[in-house]
Amino acid sequence: MKPLASLKLACLFAALGFAAVPQAADAQSAESFYKGKHVSLMIGYRPGGGYDIYARLVARHYGAFIPGKPTIVPQNKPGSGSLTAANYLYNVAPKDGSVVAAIGQAVYFMQVLERPKIKFDARKFTWIGRMASVNSMIFSWHKTKLKTIKDAYTHKAPIAVGGTLSGSTLYISFLNKLTGAKFQPIKGYGSAASLLALERGEVDASARMTWAGLKTNRPQWLKEGKLNLLVQVAVKKAPDLPNVPLLWELTDNKEHRTMLEVLSSSNGIGRSLSAPPDLPADRVAALRAAFDAMVKSDKFLAEAKRMRLQIDPLPGDELRKLVLQSGDLTPSMVKQIQDIINIKYKSIKKSKKKKKKKN
Repeated sequence: MKPLASLKLACLFAALGFAAVPQAADAQSAESFYKGKHVSLMIGYRPGGGYDIYARLVARHYGAFIPGKPTIVPQNKPGSGSLTAANYLYNVAPKDGSVVAAIGQAVYFMQVLERPKIKFDARKFTWIGRMASVNSMIFSWHKTKLKTIKDAYTHKAPIAVGGTLSGSTLYISFLNKLTGAKFQPIKGYGSAASLLALERGEVDASARMTWAGLKTNRPQWLKEGKLNLLVQVAVKKAPDLPNVPLLWELTDNKEHRTMLEVLSSSNGIGRSLSAPPDLPADRVAALRAAFDAMVKSDKFLAEAKRMRLQIDPLPGDELRKLVLQSGDLTPSMVKQIQDIINIKYKSIKKSKKKKKKKN
């Protein structure tokens, strides 16, 4: 990863974007390239999850809007919170527009934190467009002491989170360190498993579900008041959650607030489509124009509605701006963030050593 000080310069160059309007010859070139071809849509997660569901919806519609009407072939390439797919996209995938990908929304944030296994610069990916933003929720079971987020500052509550590289683990780590909350993260939970753990009383709270996911999977719980909605992690509040605070609203410290805003901006990236860096300009223009047309099409929106999927699109250029928001972090902020992550790494290493000794 390049030094963080270079981010402002990177942002300046990125702002130039693909400003030129492609000529008719370029459009014909893209059509000739894609006609009769297969385009791989690489999915950085296992089948059945949110990324996979959105990506396969795109695969069924996207090709009809790309010049030459190629066939879109979805392929799962899971591993390390989609870092395996991101590394492949950046270093191995052909840079000709024949491969696009659905990778984790927080890959650029992991890069800022200098996470292990990163072999890419997320700012240089070709960002095509966003299908939907995400409002991740931190919520508790109605029988626990956690009624509002204020209770998390006096009560040590076990909370279900995902793996080490998951957004849910990051949210709770930063919430504890930067605002003084006392959550006790229990790692390894999937979304469905976390809901079952809540109901069984294994944990008091969960950070493993989005607002759209809760409304789809547990509408009855919401109707019956079985969940306390504590915090939403997002760029802006969901229209139907005006009284649930955003993560970055939980501190008055200016630096901490900025850090939490940048962390939350990953949810603005949400379920998006990207491609390798350095694609020909006409292919970028064609892929972005096709994406923008697809997310407005009646057939695409009708199927998304039947699947109860939220569609909140954002064009590629606007998506890139969210990725570049990591430039708001000063070296001091990055150091604080890395310290939080390093503490977590140490705790993981210690727990592994203890397990080996027991065995």
